[in-house]
Amino acid sequence: DVEAWIASMHFTTQPGFRTDSALIGTLGDRIVLDRIRWFGKPGGDTFEFERVRLLEVGADGLLRAVLFFDPEDRFAASIEAAARFAAGEAAGSAGIAPMLAFARALCDRDWDTARECFAPDLALVDHRPLSLGALDREQWIDSLRASDDLSIGLTWDLFRVLAWSEQGIVVGIRRLGTIADGGGPFENELFTTALVVAGRIQRYDVFGEADAERAVARFGELCAQQAGAARDP
Repeated sequence: DVEAWIASMHFTTQPGFRTDSALIGTLGDRIVLDRIRWFGKPGGDTFEFERVRLLEVGADGLLRAVLFFDPEDRFAASIEAAARFAAGEAAGSAGIAPMLAFARALCDRDWDTARECFAPDLALVDHRPLSLGALDREQWIDSLRASDDLSIGLTWDLFRVLAWSEQGIVVGIRRLGTIADGGGPFENELFTTALVVAGRIQRYDVFGEADAERAVARFGELCAQQAGAARDP
């Protein structure tokens, strides 16, 4: 509770302790993920330890939750952040549910559940320079599995939510891992636009790390098209 946490901070802010932090991501306006490191030598041996931290602010502007995760549980931290975002700031928006389910399935390597997050007639378009082109649902799941097979320790972070509505969501996804067969570590970011129909992702667009604005603009276009189709007799 708050008293125990304040007592803990008294301990970790004593002379000799130092901290630094680095931003991992933000989901909406109330949730932040960062990496925090404590280090120093307060009258004893030198120490250093690190955690992934989730901070959530309530609608009243007050700090609501502080959660710590081990560094290797960063993806679990991003899933928790997304779940809190869905239950808080995005409450009532059906668009985020299939994306959250998809992220959890990725974490578990549950490819059957991942497949069911997408409509059978999924239309996926990859807009990145090294594009996968246009894929259907089976091709997309096969691509994800192949990416996992070719990597060691592959994880995904949901590091940004740019837009959301009843019709869908725009999120930033960060991939981290090591290339198999002697390759080095890699980290890349992408933005995805998901249009949801009847609880499943029906249209999915993928953009490069420099194209966040294009992803948001595309989301607006798709939502407008869907609204127009619903009005047509």
